[in-house]
Amino acid sequence: MENREKYRTRLLPHWDFGDVVQTITYRLGDSIPPTVYQQFLDLTDLLPPESQNRQKRQLVENWIDSHRFGCCVLSNPIAAEIVIESWRFFHSKRYDLLHWAVMPNHVHLMIRQYKGFSLGDIVGGWKSYTSKEISKKLNVPNPLWHRGYWDRQIRDAEHYARSRDYILNNPEKAGLMNWRFVSSKYK
Repeated sequence: MENREKYRTRLLPHWDFGDVVQTITYRLGDSIPPTVYQQFLDLTDLLPPESQNRQKRQLVENWIDSHRFGCCVLSNPIAAEIVIESWRFFHSKRYDLLHWAVMPNHVHLMIRQYKGFSLGDIVGGWKSYTSKEISKKLNVPNPLWHRGYWDRQIRDAEHYARSRDYILNNPEKAGLMNWRFVSSKYK
């Protein structure tokens, strides 16, 4: 596959592909208490190396889905709209925005990344812009976001459907009925 690059940041592997669909999750910096996160690290350190990242991701996602810990500023419509608008800004220019959910303390989205644009730069741009704007409008201290993000390349149609459903059903799974910061197929 052309334009394929694998790299690591803070022990998380990332894949930069051109013209593929990827899911991305990132969270607020205060969404997990440091003692709980350390427990996750201690638990996953006991696993075989090839299972550690996947299990850590599962522990983190289960926690942030079931606990509204931290400032949860993304439940504020102003903050949620800033995040969504940051994704829309480069839609059809650097990626296609497919599905997303802005949760109180984290976000999930699916994009088709275009060739020639680094996923790290895309996510970094979103986080930098939204951090500044949310801080300015809602007086939230920086840094707003936890360093890093989770990304996963979509492998096939079944994986696409499962990932889309996970994103779109995430608010209901977390007990957020009639949550308005979730959508599909931005045009």
